Amino acid sequence: MVATIGLGPLIWMLIIFPKDCVLSQDTKLEDLHISLTNLKMTVPKPGFVLLTWDCNVTDDIQKDTKYTVSVRKSSGSEPEETRISTKHFGEDMELHRSLSFGVTTRIKHLHLSTEAYYIPEGLNGTSVENFSCVAYNVTFMNCSWFAGREAPQDTQYFMMLRQGEKVEKCQQYQKDSFGRLIACHFQHLNINFDKIAYILINGTSKKSRIQIFDKWFKINKYERLNPPVNITLSHDQQDVTVEWEKPDTNYPACDECFRYHIYVNDVNKNEKINVTVKDRTSYQISGLNLERVHTLKMRARLEKVIDKSYEWGEWSPPVEFGNNGQSRFYTFLLLMIVPIITVLSILLCKRYHVMQKLFPPIPQPKNKFNDINQCVIDKQNYCPRKEQLLQKAETEEIFITSIEEMTI
Repeated sequence: MVATIGLGPLIWMLIIFPKDCVLSQDTKLEDLHISLTNLKMTVPKPGFVLLTWDCNVTDDIQKDTKYTVSVRKSSGSEPEETRISTKHFGEDMELHRSLSFGVTTRIKHLHLSTEAYYIPEGLNGTSVENFSCVAYNVTFMNCSWFAGREAPQDTQYFMMLRQGEKVEKCQQYQKDSFGRLIACHFQHLNINFDKIAYILINGTSKKSRIQIFDKWFKINKYERLNPPVNITLSHDQQDVTVEWEKPDTNYPACDECFRYHIYVNDVNKNEKINVTVKDRTSYQISGLNLERVHTLKMRARLEKVIDKSYEWGEWSPPVEFGNNGQSRFYTFLLLMIVPIITVLSILLCKRYHVMQKLFPPIPQPKNKFNDINQCVIDKQNYCPRKEQLLQKAETEEIFITSIEEMTI
């Protein structure tokens, strides 16, 4: 029997092979014609597989009936078995590869079983390749991929993210030279980076069917943490104590869940100190020559007991500490030279009348009317007639006015 289930462009194919039932000699069970049939697979939400089946037993028998569900998630792998008492089974799974399912039960001496296979549709080599993600800044994430080697040029890929009942669709894509979507930027993700999430990338093309790509993973495995916050330094003659607070995350994280990398650089001699610490938010560095300038920066990463493969986060801005003898020398020299130059400048200006040469006085125009009045006062000197002087003054005034107008 073949069942077809739709999820976007996908077609799910189930091939069910009912097996012969081994009947007991109990005539009552034979008379019931018990069978295990109609094994079906559905995908009610992305990345979640639901199996259902029928078994026509009475309620009295059903109460004591147990079913064993086996799932083989890749060819050559060992099947995962689960015993349940219901006639349905659900589990998160990746659907970009073939799956096989089996359901068996034993009712007294009667053994029943059925099997089914799932085959994803699409041309091999058309799904995305080299998929990677980087989460950062608490709620941001960038994901990128390459188009499949066999994907037609008109292929378009679309990405979505699910965690529990929350579904986030990509709203900001980046294209390659063929106009295909090859990267996605998420802003303000409303999901927990420390819990498992499901990513699905399916594709469409007018020329062929495109295989899906999907993956279950913890986002914080690909998270680039922000640096530690509130970094403070205190020091005495040779010891420096560094204190900080753990980085911001969008999920509760214990103090013991972080490892810190402290980097100290002696600026003058280019000597470096690298220290990693765990289970603390302070550290004392000894043996430093604080007469020289040093810089300190920090970064952090998650580190749990069962998993230590997390990536280092971003570096903090460098913090400078220590005394700079060379800087003090230049400061002292500057304080000595500036007053000396000022005094010398004043003396030179007075000695050579520099200010008068730079800013000479502006001569005032001669006032002819004052000459007339002076003639009246000084009668011993020859003085022209008053009328002649007035006429001459008016003529000169008019002449000067004319020159000014022409100049304008």
